[in-house]
Amino acid sequence: MSVINKRKIGNWGESQACSFLIRQGYKIIARNYWTREGEIDIIAQIDNKISFIEVKTRTCGEDSAERSFDKNKKVKMFKAIEQYCQAKKLQIEEIAMYIEQISVYIDKRNKVVKFKKYLTSLD
Repeated sequence: MSVINKRKIGNWGESQACSFLIRQGYKIIARNYWTREGEIDIIAQIDNKISFIEVKTRTCGEDSAERSFDKNKKVKMFKAIEQYCQAKKLQIEEIAMYIEQISVYIDKRNKVVKFKKYLTSLD
């Protein structure tokens, strides 16, 4: 699969993840937030909690999307979160903040088969 197709499928998966989050009551604050350290796919809020979300889109039968969110990616994401908080003048210690991953699994016709959403840690 070419880089362009991967990017296209990734963007599509992020849109599907946003729709999924909205149905769960989240408000989307930002998508594809870029910093020097990397990108945050989705920043969303529910109640007084801010979630920084990594989205992985995979076809059924591929390796687990969850395993692709490794420690190196988590460290880069946390640095990007720190930069986001600085830019928005948010104190990390004072906000309820979560790092989550949403895996979007699709079939060969690019239809969503399932979503998996879970909290993650920096481990």
